[in-house]
Amino acid sequence: MFARFTLTPLLILLIALASQGRASLIAWYKFDEGAGLEVTDSSGRGNNLTFEDSGQSWTQKSGAPFTGSGGSLYFNGSGVAAAQDSPYSPVMNSQTLAYLRGRSGGKVTISFWANPDVSNQATAPFTLVHQYNNVAQRVIQSHLLFTDGSVYFDVDNDGLSSTSYARLTAATTSPTAAWTHWAYVFDSAAGATAMKIYRNGTLLGSGTSTFTGNIAWSLIDRFELGGMGPNATLATSALVRWTGALDDFAIWDDALSASQISGIVSGGVASVFAPSLESLSVNPGNVTSGAASTLTWSLAEGACTSLVLTPGNINVLPSTAFGVGSYTVNPV
Repeated sequence: MFARFTLTPLLILLIALASQGRASLIAWYKFDEGAGLEVTDSSGRGNNLTFEDSGQSWTQKSGAPFTGSGGSLYFNGSGVAAAQDSPYSPVMNSQTLAYLRGRSGGKVTISFWANPDVSNQATAPFTLVHQYNNVAQRVIQSHLLFTDGSVYFDVDNDGLSSTSYARLTAATTSPTAAWTHWAYVFDSAAGATAMKIYRNGTLLGSGTSTFTGNIAWSLIDRFELGGMGPNATLATSALVRWTGALDDFAIWDDALSASQISGIVSGGVASVFAPSLESLSVNPGNVTSGAASTLTWSLAEGACTSLVLTPGNINVLPSTAFGVGSYTVNPV
């Protein structure tokens, strides 16, 4: 997506913005790294995850609906990608935990593609938990699928009990060796449709919540992909690990609409949510040959990925490359 601004009669500025969600996007993992031990957050917020143990591997996406290049992350049942804080040890990606704990309100959406090795697993592909009395109490979690052939979606408001969370259950299928898109939407104030589960963009089920207040964001001390949030004494237990591949995992502190979920399934996270430009200033505004100027911009979400200057008057700037020449660029 491009935003166009006229600076002088001879200079038109085009800022290419990365389509990385709107302000409620907490994290977005595309799994295109291909190597290394770090899962990079593509939301621009720096909420990265780190491999724990050795049961993860970077893989190439294959099979419908994926075409072209791109990666995914495979879990063999003995490792996860995580961020955690005390009482878990060692502390990993404290920035990620701090950002999660700073969220508020009673809304959340989680969206991802899954390709499981086993249809019914007594574990979860993701979890956000609070460690209480040496037990990992779920704050946001899903079983996909559980041993009874159902998908479970759990959200909690206190992180203190293993039975007080709100839960939505739906009987469904999650074929092995095939990609299925899942989305979970929660809005504690939405009454009979407070909880929703979507499969491949179609509403699978909805239901009420047991609470109408805030999600226990501030209590989260572990966020992991590939497992269900083990107790501190079970951090490496294969009993809580998920097996299969995940791709394009995103989480928002907002309740996305059915049309937004459908858009993500058909075109990906980036195709649905584009950043908005909040401000743009140029000082001095009249750019002359050989003169320096400072361009300052602020985005509601995302990042500036490239800078293109047209009509490319070589007497105005010696180069059209980002950050090169007499033009000083200061993103904020």
